[in-house]
Amino acid sequence: MLTLLAMLVEAEPTPYSSRCLFDAQLFVVELAMITGIAGLLKGGEMQKRMLSHGAAILLIVGTILLSIGAAIL
Repeated sequence: MLTLLAMLVEAEPTPYSSRCLFDAQLFVVELAMITGIAGLLKGGEMQKRMLSHGAAILLIVGTILLSIGAAIL
């Protein structure tokens, strides 16, 4: 998904607002991945649960941003 987003941004000249939207999508998805990995590495059960929920929320936000970007293009 990250590769697809990066290719779409670089493939054709897009307006500044679309480019910012795609950059936001990449940032949110990467942050979700980092949060999920941190959740796997943390020791406490409560921390794991909170980080997992945070990663899930970020993935949902990234998916919503992706659908908005697809609707615009």
